[in-house]
Amino acid sequence: MPFIIQLTRRMWLTDTVFELAFTKPNRLTWLPGQHIRFDFAGADRDYTPVSLPGDPLIRICVRKTGQGRFSDHLSRCPEGERFKISGPHGHFLYHPGETLDVFVGTGTGVAPFVAYASSGVSGFILLQGAKTFDELIYRNLLEPNSRQYVPCISRAPDAGPVFHGRVTDFLKNRLPPDYYQFYLCGREEMIQDAMNIIDDKFSDAKVFFERFT
Repeated sequence: MPFIIQLTRRMWLTDTVFELAFTKPNRLTWLPGQHIRFDFAGADRDYTPVSLPGDPLIRICVRKTGQGRFSDHLSRCPEGERFKISGPHGHFLYHPGETLDVFVGTGTGVAPFVAYASSGVSGFILLQGAKTFDELIYRNLLEPNSRQYVPCISRAPDAGPVFHGRVTDFLKNRLPPDYYQFYLCGREEMIQDAMNIIDDKFSDAKVFFERFT
């Protein structure tokens, strides 16, 4: 079902990542981890709300790439601009179980985990991948809700207790054997590398994933 929403606020989280807040239509609802679909110039763009359906606004997290027309437009369009969306879409939902949950997210791929944590999910292991320490967005929400929070920094050494390497490096070399349920969200390359490691090292694990380009 199509809806019209209106931009109310833009907040920059880093030099390249920002959060947008939109008006929320009364009839629009979703489950944490699902996404809404924007219709922009005849093309679809999907974003997972970091907000919950009971919140007064729809909030999404966007990275300005310099190569994406829509993300660049969102980074500079004025408050009050209207957008056509549909939803909810997707099935990247949280499934409570007896095994230990491992969330693996890179960049804005932590958005569904923010939604999970906001809805009350806790006690998970989170591997959050970023290039620098400053890009660990939403850490203040994710870390307190986690059983173990592992910031994985892939570039220059930064201050603080972090794992210097990619999330897949931690999966391969540091995550101990156990029965896990994995949730992966990020780019195709990370998803594929993580799946190969899980198949080899944690063959009994359940895996749910959401990829973006």
